[in-house]
Amino acid sequence: MFLDIVTVLNLYITALFAGSLCFLYLRLRSLERDGLFLLFIAFFEIGTGFLFTGVCEKYFSHSGAWSFLSLLAGVAGYGIFYIGINFLNYSRHRTFLSVFFIFVVLILAAGFSLNFWRIARNRYVFFHMTDSVLLFAAACEIFGKTSSEPLTSRKWLGLSILVSASVFLFAGIGIIVCADYTQIIARGFYIQIICVFMITIFIFALVKERVEIKLKQASEIDMLTGIGNRRWFYSRVPGKVHLHDAFFIIDLDYFKRINDVYGHLGGDKVLIAVAGTISSLLRSHDILARYGGEEFIVYLPDTSRPDAAMIADRIRKGIEDLHVDYCRTQICVTASIGVACNNQHDTLLETMMEYSDKALYAVKKSGRNGFEIIMV
Repeated sequence: MFLDIVTVLNLYITALFAGSLCFLYLRLRSLERDGLFLLFIAFFEIGTGFLFTGVCEKYFSHSGAWSFLSLLAGVAGYGIFYIGINFLNYSRHRTFLSVFFIFVVLILAAGFSLNFWRIARNRYVFFHMTDSVLLFAAACEIFGKTSSEPLTSRKWLGLSILVSASVFLFAGIGIIVCADYTQIIARGFYIQIICVFMITIFIFALVKERVEIKLKQASEIDMLTGIGNRRWFYSRVPGKVHLHDAFFIIDLDYFKRINDVYGHLGGDKVLIAVAGTISSLLRSHDILARYGGEEFIVYLPDTSRPDAAMIADRIRKGIEDLHVDYCRTQICVTASIGVACNNQHDTLLETMMEYSDKALYAVKKSGRNGFEIIMV
């Protein structure tokens, strides 16, 4: 298949400018903004570099200065793209970029002084090889955080960048070994047009997924204490509790009195400290949430009655030992804990909560700062 290189490059420039406008729009309209403005600059500069190349080839074929500027703009654009991917990825790998940038600048300067860039093949090879390295590094950045941020769009974005890097690499090799490399360049940039659109699409998808996750977290996390709220708790606890599971309701004693004496800011500090203490005393598979006000709820899978008693007393003592610093004084607090231990198969969660509430009432009736266990 014969491809007209001028048409392909014009389409590539159009794709780059379209992508840059997409990144600018996303930067202005999205809550997730890291790296997007740099990606806008990157695509815009690469497109501008190719415009320089077209002008240079048509009107200034013997001008080393124009050839050098067009090459510099294209390479710098992919360097900015790599930085933008770093910011988008919440990482800052400055060492690689600094060393690579110094290396590229030295080569560009040496080539310019020796009129090396007047030869079109030299410019094309350097452009393809340099950009392939930058794109491979960007792909590694994206794939490097797949485990910590397992988003579907991240994998596809990394793959799109990897394909783009590979195309540049193979095209650069083809330019070196083939006498007539025009069709190699044309076919390479034909694939790059698709890559530009795919990269743009999956960056959009990545930003969208992140925003959706943050909104979901905001709706399920208690903003004061940082632990899950009631909605989050119900989404993670089975509707029917299994045999030998336990359920706690933890209520802070006389919390209204703390708010009356120290104000709501003092009460908030107590709630934050209590949430942190309870969380530190639970097992990794236990589920803790703030139920509302001064109440916390805990679901403890596979917990016998003796284990439930040990954990409840440990939490009671941990809260009792708290001394919350506030306004040059220390606030002390205690808690009452109602415990329901399931001794049946498939007990409803509502039933466990009902029995925990009865146990909590019994603790309060007997003087508070303790725990009571009811077998369901």
